[in-house]
Amino acid sequence: MVSKSTNERPIILNGLFLDKIGKQSGTYFMATSIIRELLRINSAYLVLTTEEYDWASGRTIQTKRFPKKLRFVVESFYRNRFKRNTWLHFDYFLPLQILPSKGRDVVVIHDLLPLDIKNSVSKIKKIWFWLQVNRTIAKSDSVIAISDFTQQRIKYHFATITCDLHVIPNPIDLGRFQTEYTQEASSTKIKYFSTISAPWPHKNLNTLISAFDVIWPKTKVQLYVCGARDQYIGIKNSEAVKYFGFVSDLELANIIKNSEAFIAPSLYEGFGMTVYEALALGKFVLASDLNVYVQHPNILRVENPAKVRSWTREIIKFLSVQRHLSDFSLDELRPKTVAMKYDYVLRAIDAKNIP
Repeated sequence: MVSKSTNERPIILNGLFLDKIGKQSGTYFMATSIIRELLRINSAYLVLTTEEYDWASGRTIQTKRFPKKLRFVVESFYRNRFKRNTWLHFDYFLPLQILPSKGRDVVVIHDLLPLDIKNSVSKIKKIWFWLQVNRTIAKSDSVIAISDFTQQRIKYHFATITCDLHVIPNPIDLGRFQTEYTQEASSTKIKYFSTISAPWPHKNLNTLISAFDVIWPKTKVQLYVCGARDQYIGIKNSEAVKYFGFVSDLELANIIKNSEAFIAPSLYEGFGMTVYEALALGKFVLASDLNVYVQHPNILRVENPAKVRSWTREIIKFLSVQRHLSDFSLDELRPKTVAMKYDYVLRAIDAKNIP
C-alpha cells in the first residue's frame, strides 16, 4: 500500500513532461508505457505530473500546469521536497538538489548525440551537455541505457562511471495502434513507402527525398512522411513526397500498414523505436546500416546511407524482388517485460536504504 506520508519510502516517478503538450515524441510513448506497467506491478509507486491520468488514479502527486521553460525549476522544487524518495527520470538531467549528496536517482539515457555527432550542436552546447550528463551520472545510483550501443557510448565518454549501469530496451506498445486497418491505399493502387521523421540533420530526410525524386519518374512510387512538417527547415518540396504532419495513432498505423515498406534513413539512433514498431506492424524496414538495430531478416540494411544512390538502389531492388516476411517476436520489448526490469532496478535501490 502507498504510505500515508509520500515523504517516507514510496518511489516517485518523474512524469512532469507527460503533460499533454500536443506533439509528443517517442520518449513520451516509451515512458508512458513503462509508468503504466510500473503502477500495476507495485502499489508503492507514485507519479508526479501536471494532470491526473485515468491509469494513475489515486497515485498522482499533482502540480499545476506551468510553462515548459520552467520545467527544471518545478522539478527541482519537488526533488528537494521529496528528497528521501527514489526518483526515476526519463531524461538526461537531474533537477538541482540543495544538498550536494548523491541522490536516490535512476536516470534513463537515450543517446549521446551531441558528443557522438560532430557539429550537431555548437561547442558551447556540447560542453554544457557533457557537464550536465557527467553531473547526472555522478549523482545517480543507477543509469539505464536503452541499448547496448548507448551503453557503449556512455562508457566511452564517461570512462570513470561508478554507478550501476543497466541496459533496458524501450518498450513497443502496439496497444496504441489498435485499429481495423483500412485498405484505402491498396484499393486505389497507390504505391508508397512510409517514414517518420524529425527536423534534425542526422535524421537524413533530405537524402531520402532526393532518392524518391530520382525514382519517381519511372516508378510513380511516393514517400509518405509523418512528422511536424512546419518544423522542417531546408527540407525539399517534391511531388514524390506527401507530408502528413502529426497524425493520430490510428492514422499512423494505417499509413505504415498499407505502405510497401517502412524506411528509417537516420544516421544516428540510440534505439530506433519506429523501426521496431514497423516490424511489429508486419512490415519490412529499409534502414541505415546502424549497429543499434538487431540483425533480423525483415530489416534490410542500407550501406552508405548518407548517399542518395544508396537509397535509390535499395528501393528499386526492393520493388523488383518478391519477399516473404519472417516472424518478429515482441516478447523482450513488451511494456510489462520492460517495466519488470525497471522495477528490479528501483527495488534494489530502495532495499539499500532500508534501515
